Parts: sequence; C-alpha cells; structure tokens
Amino acid sequence: MTDSTGPNPLLQRSGLPAFDRVKAHHVEPAVESVLARSNEVLERIEADLDDPTQTTWDNTIGTLEALGRDWEQAWSPVTHLMGVKNSDELREAHDSVLPKIVAMGLKLRQSLTVYRALKWLRNSDQWADCTEVQQRIIDDRLRDAELAGIALEPDDQDRFNEIAAELSQLATTFSNHVLDATKAWELVIHDPDDVEGMPETLLQLAAQSHNDAAPDDDSRLDA
Repeated sequence: MTDSTGPNPLLQRSGLPAFDRVKAHHVEPAVESVLARSNEVLERIEADLDDPTQTTWDNTIGTLEALGRDWEQAWSPVTHLMGVKNSDELREAHDSVLPKIVAMGLKLRQSLTVYRALKWLRNSDQWADCTEVQQRIIDDRLRDAELAGIALEPDDQDRFNEIAAELSQLATTFSNHVLDATKAWELVIHDPDDVEGMPETLLQLAAQSHNDAAPDDDSRLDA
C-alpha cells in the first residue's frame, strides 16, 4: 500500500521498523489492511478445521503466528512511538483504530472452532509429536481463550468484550495523562548549593534540558 510519500512503512514485511518514516496518516490504512487479512485468515482456518481431526500445528498455531508477525510490523511501532514521540496527530490516529484492534484480538481468541481444534490436538496421538515448546504454546493459547471469555454465554461475552474495549481505552488515556504530566513538570534550581555533589554530566544535561525548554528565561541557573 502506497500514498503520495511512498510505501506505507507499517506494512513492510521484513527488517526493522522504519520509525523515521512512520507518520500518523500511515496508521489507519495499515491497520485496516491487516484487519482485512486477519479476517480472511481466520475464515480460512475455521473452514479448514470444520473437521477437528484435520488439526495440525501448521494449520492452527503456525498460521496464527504468521498473522501475529503482521501485527508486530504494523502495530508495535505505533505503540512504541506513542511512548517516545507522542503527538496529537498520532494519538488521534491510534485512538481511531484501537477499538477495532481490541475487537479483532478478542475475535481471534474467542474462535470456538480454533479452541476445539486445539483441544482435540492436545488429546490426540499427535500431541506426542509436538515439541515441548509447541505444547506450551498450545496450552497458553487455550488458556488465553478461556481468559478471554470463550466459555461465556453470548450476552455475557458481549458484555465482556465491551469491558475489554473500555479498559483498553482507559489504559491509553491514563498513559497519555502520565506522559503529559511528566512533560509539564519542571524543577528550576537557583542556588548552586542545591546541586553540590551531582555529577558534571547530570548538571550539563539538566542545564541543556532547561535551555531547550525556556531559552529566553534569564532567571535560570546554568550549571
């Protein structure tokens, strides 16, 4: 997927994230693209596993892990930038797609077809052919499904999903508030005695930070 500035860096499939090229306007199209792929992959998995006896590692966890790598490439850079290069534009882009991402995560974990297939695999003769790591991953996947409310009645599951979405938004809002409060806080020291004993490198860093924040403040104390 491309725009006027070139390929969307959040949709690259290999290499390290191109943080220097990620812009707020890349977020929504990248997420929509991966969401569409996620729905297609889940539909294919569920169709293949209509008969649980056809379950294998590759057509369950193997396929889901490949999908997870798509999300790592498209979404993890966004959440990282929210912490280190936060902006109003990025927040708006992040918040606009967050409910869809939470819903997709729940949809993947609440797939009864996948859950039943993995339970069949764990109780089948194929279980002995799985490595210890694979067995642990399958057990964790089953646990995650149960913690995601897969056993709830439909109405209760809907309410569970509403709460999960609300908690996700609250966590993001809280994080933004903490970041804003941290950025707004400052301590200006005027008495040299108050910094006696501090390393010179720390004094230089503090002076530089204050100079950057208030370059025209003649009342500051340069370390």
